[in-house]
Amino acid sequence: MDHLVLEAALTTHLSRQVTSLQTLHGTDKFTSHPLSPGLAMISSPEYGRKLNHALGWGMNTPVSPSSLEALHHLCQQRSTNVEIDLCPHAHPSVSSLLTANGYSPTGSINVYSISLPPSSPVSEPDTPIQITKVAHSDLETFITASIDGFRSTKRPIPLLHLLAQSAAHRTQSDTHLYLARLNDKIAGSAGMAIVDDIAVLYIDSVLPWARGKGIQRLLMRARLSDAVELGCMVAVVEARPGTASSVNAERVGFEIAYVRTSYARGGRGTAGAV
Repeated sequence: MDHLVLEAALTTHLSRQVTSLQTLHGTDKFTSHPLSPGLAMISSPEYGRKLNHALGWGMNTPVSPSSLEALHHLCQQRSTNVEIDLCPHAHPSVSSLLTANGYSPTGSINVYSISLPPSSPVSEPDTPIQITKVAHSDLETFITASIDGFRSTKRPIPLLHLLAQSAAHRTQSDTHLYLARLNDKIAGSAGMAIVDDIAVLYIDSVLPWARGKGIQRLLMRARLSDAVELGCMVAVVEARPGTASSVNAERVGFEIAYVRTSYARGGRGTAGAV
């Protein structure tokens, strides 16, 4: 699928995350700033780049210095910095403007896509691992499982709670949530947002004791199967190069659509977070 369509879908996904957090916690704590095109999410600096980054800027159109100046002004008001995740197909004026304003690359993010239905079967035979969709009554169970799966990343627990809480809140609109169980114990969790006819796979986590058993791949396959049933034409997922998530995505059949470069002002980035 065209990179413009994929980046637009992921930008919409970010916009909906901001809206969810604003609904839950107020517009004074979470702000979205349009970049025309693109969107920046701005929050407290304690949440790092995960809730302070921008997507989709300069896609297919030049950008003006005033756009970046307005973003800097909002960041100064919150005493935070926003990282810019730049698509390689963005207009060249974006990277030039970032460089001129003291930004430098801090890392990269693979954007994977797969056409639906996938060419290989999405089911795996004879596994003791059970994948189930999360019912409304199990939303708190999902939140706890998601936090427990991400604890080893050393991200702040309040951030992990916000991410899981937002995903749970979005089940009212565009998100489907999943739990993985092994021997009747919760082993992992994941989400899928539907943006038009694109399935966005996100918030995958596996508990430490259950890693290395193919659980994330099973969660991916379950979501792909449901995405087909929901009429999606393509699925997309983001992952840092060389991580378990990127390896699992490729094993399931995802291919790299493009690779974003993350830019931070003064090189003060946190490359480990997507």
